[in-house]
Amino acid sequence: MDASVHLVLAGAGVARHIDPPLQERARRETRITVIDRYVEPDEVAGLFSDADLLLMPYVKRCSSPILDLAAAFRLPVLRSDRVESPRFRDGVHGLTVASGSARQLHTAIREIVGNRARLPQLRAALANTESVLAAASRLSESHARMYRDARSSRHGAAPAKGLPAGDFAAPTAPPG
Repeated sequence: MDASVHLVLAGAGVARHIDPPLQERARRETRITVIDRYVEPDEVAGLFSDADLLLMPYVKRCSSPILDLAAAFRLPVLRSDRVESPRFRDGVHGLTVASGSARQLHTAIREIVGNRARLPQLRAALANTESVLAAASRLSESHARMYRDARSSRHGAAPAKGLPAGDFAAPTAPPG
């Protein structure tokens, strides 16, 4: 791996399934920092502004606001196909690999980090997307709607216009 790369693994339990001898071998090849805890919101800007690539090799399906934050910071993402986003476009926001495929993840990391032109290409593609201010405003409004809808659904009200009921609909009573 490129010696100038600094790999940061952040999140509670993020390294618990990584083989210790593999971790040691990787530490001899590149600089690695493990933050084995929940990352506080006020730490995210520093991590994202200093990073070259965000890895999201999730196993469980999710729709994460982290993708919007990464785009706002012009940070390319290497994600598994379990991380969903209607706005994510391969080659613009980053790349997608199959969940659970260590080989694909390894190959993608090597391609991105080993090819000095690849990260600048991804950053240039991100520079042509919405501005940081527009992304932050959209993200903020989206979260505000989500919380309003969650609160409304607890009281039987319909979700806000423009946001599907989906995950925020009031739970239905079990049959019987």
